[in-house]
Amino acid sequence: MRIIVRKRLREYASRHPTASAGLSHFEEVALAAAWKSFAELKATYNHADQCKSASGRILQIINIQGNNYRLIVHIHFHAQRIYIREFLSHTEYSKEVWKERH
Repeated sequence: MRIIVRKRLREYASRHPTASAGLSHFEEVALAAAWKSFAELKATYNHADQCKSASGRILQIINIQGNNYRLIVHIHFHAQRIYIREFLSHTEYSKEVWKERH
């Protein structure tokens, strides 16, 4: 998989040092992966979830650092690209305001 704007992962890690190891692990796993469907992603990240945003996009949600953070991505499985959308604490994610931004 190719991660679009990998720099954002490093920015999130610098703003949330407790999530740095989890974000690095996600980057390493994702770069080596060749997921063709959400089911394959879920086989790697069994707590991954999908939801529809206000714009109608299907977004994938990955738990980072246990249940403390959520990495929101949009994966184009056929093109093997991961678009980083947002990184939130569990509390921020639970408010669901982020769905309106995407």
